[in-house]
Amino acid sequence: MGFRIIRLSNPSQLPLAVKMVGTALEQATINSLRKTARFGHTAVIRTAAKTKPKPEASQTYRQAWTVQKTKTGAILGNSARSSYFVEVGRRAGRMPPYSNPAEGILLWVQLKRFKFGSDGKIQKRKPRKSGGGKKKTPAEQKGKAQGAAGGKPKKPSKASLGKRKAQQRFAFLVARKIAKKGTPGRYVLARTMPKIQKRAIKETKRALRKVTQKKGRP
Repeated sequence: MGFRIIRLSNPSQLPLAVKMVGTALEQATINSLRKTARFGHTAVIRTAAKTKPKPEASQTYRQAWTVQKTKTGAILGNSARSSYFVEVGRRAGRMPPYSNPAEGILLWVQLKRFKFGSDGKIQKRKPRKSGGGKKKTPAEQKGKAQGAAGGKPKKPSKASLGKRKAQQRFAFLVARKIAKKGTPGRYVLARTMPKIQKRAIKETKRALRKVTQKKGRP
């Protein structure tokens, strides 16, 4: 590897030349770390997608991964409250929140679309028949379109209220079980770190090489 040649016409220029090279090396390192963080963002999402069981039922966990620039590089992190417990798990002893509309266990139950029987227990789903379901009549389609366009909100039916109560009860049971046994960590970020570290070394070497490589006569 060659090195850039800096010719000085006066010895007094040496401190300035050293400062310029140092600044260039520092900026190259910062840029390489920012590139690594962007690489890590993609890599950690891929790791999460391959994790079984999946660490999320919605897109909240995935979308919460962000890269934030700093003066010395960048920070890769997840802003979702649940991401901490996804990473390292949860100890037994304390019941987690189960009715949080944003990230609670109730939301997970609703997204899973469990079907509950009259006894409140989950029923097995019946396999769907090929050919689609029953076609709606023009009157039914018109009523659906009017409902979507606006109008008075309908009161929840007895069946929907019962479903809601069953979901809340099941979410409470899940939260109680977690409080009793805890949950294992998925270590999504920890399992991705070797790839990120390897990429950081590669990006840093490449950036420093561009600064120090020989450019010929100045």
